[in-house]
Amino acid sequence: VHQTRTPLTILQTHLEGVADGMLAMDAPEIGVCREQIGSIEASIANISTLLDAELKTDDPVAEPVDLAALLRQIVRGLKVQFDQKGVALSLQADVQGKWNTDRYKLSQCVYNLLNNAYKYTGAGGSVVLTCRQSGQVVTLSVRDTGQGISPADLAHLFDAYYRGQGTQAILGDGLGLYVVRENMRQLRGSVQVHSVPGQGSEFVLTLPQCTTGRQAAENQ
Repeated sequence: VHQTRTPLTILQTHLEGVADGMLAMDAPEIGVCREQIGSIEASIANISTLLDAELKTDDPVAEPVDLAALLRQIVRGLKVQFDQKGVALSLQADVQGKWNTDRYKLSQCVYNLLNNAYKYTGAGGSVVLTCRQSGQVVTLSVRDTGQGISPADLAHLFDAYYRGQGTQAILGDGLGLYVVRENMRQLRGSVQVHSVPGQGSEFVLTLPQCTTGRQAAENQ
């Protein structure tokens, strides 16, 4: 249920933009909407697997993913919201070819980190999504100029339902970073955070090639 909120919000924002004449319903815009519908469908599919005792729901579904194209799609989907708030969102991707990983789980991680950056960065601030490849490891980072995280909160940041000090007035249920940590564990990767109160935060994902789990049906 938590994971359906982001794509629904993006769909609503973009359809409002089309209705107001701010966006054109062209091929790229249709692609954004299709991507969000796909995310909702994947969330529903994951719910159905919870009812099937024969399936391990934490197994990644590996497939070759064009990371640069995926990240551009994610940024395009969120940029309207960021622009409306007055927060600059940009992408710096230096990765070639395709990367074997679970597209859905990785997308969840990036969306959740960008949504958090959006929530805790005020107007006039900036958020930068960076992707770099070094050998058999890809590093993705989300860096913002927001309010930062207190040292007392850092130890519990990835706990389910944990809300940090001073965040009660901001909408959320404390599941986003928990999902990020669990997805990265399933992908045999890691997540780290560096933050200074009042100066912003940076979340760093380390992602190896996915060599375990199920293969996507179209690649079998």
